[in-house]
Amino acid sequence: MAMNSRRRYRISAQRNERGWWIVRVLDFRHVVTQARRASEIEEMARDVIALLEDVPPDSFDVDITHRVAGDLDDDIAEARRLRREADDLSARSREATADVARRLRDAGLSVREIGALLGIAHQRAQQILAAPPPG
Repeated sequence: MAMNSRRRYRISAQRNERGWWIVRVLDFRHVVTQARRASEIEEMARDVIALLEDVPPDSFDVDITHRVAGDLDDDIAEARRLRREADDLSARSREATADVARRLRDAGLSVREIGALLGIAHQRAQQILAAPPPG
């Protein structure tokens, strides 16, 4: 059975001197729309693609690259990279904490002791221990 993959469109959004976002659909030549706010970019891009392709606006994916000005683009990319890294570390921390909490419980420690050792409230330790283990 073949899997239908969704079409993906590349979008470039650049803020102009008047504060509008110029939205270009890079997969089409000369297809441009605009958005007043950054939060409207995806909707505007989807609307123009859906109109051109005669498909529903939720039937494809979009990859949006934002351009602001100068070094800010690099700073935005770095902030996003750091946020992804922090999210990854947070997930790893949650997994490690849950694993150690279960092992401490199996070793006979109380929920209060587990909380104290892990630097979390005993109520949080109880929540962690009540959750089913992964996989």
